Amino acid sequence: MKRVFAGALALFATIGSASAETMTLAEALVDFPDLVGKTVSINCDRLFASGSSSLACFGAEGQAIMMMVDLQSADRESRKFAITQCSTADTCKAVMTGKIERFMGANTPILTGAHLQPR
Repeated sequence: MKRVFAGALALFATIGSASAETMTLAEALVDFPDLVGKTVSINCDRLFASGSSSLACFGAEGQAIMMMVDLQSADRESRKFAITQCSTADTCKAVMTGKIERFMGANTPILTGAHLQPR
């Protein structure tokens, strides 16, 4: 009986810690008000580093949408990847995982504490 309980507990712990599904940039922008304060994973097709402090994630070709990423709060490897590999938006693709916040209190999203997984 103890083994069954321990097994069920382990299963629920695994399910509870599973990360959310990766969403598109468009989905993240549409759902932005509901995502504030939550950690999300966003598939970014075009990233562009703007110096060493910010990164812009643009929508797929033909989409005029964008989300800023705070590079100063990103982990070291993500900052290094962004600065060295994302000098042009056409060559840099990644899945970004971080916390959605309101940029300077406005109704504009920014991703903080980001981790970038190159694609």
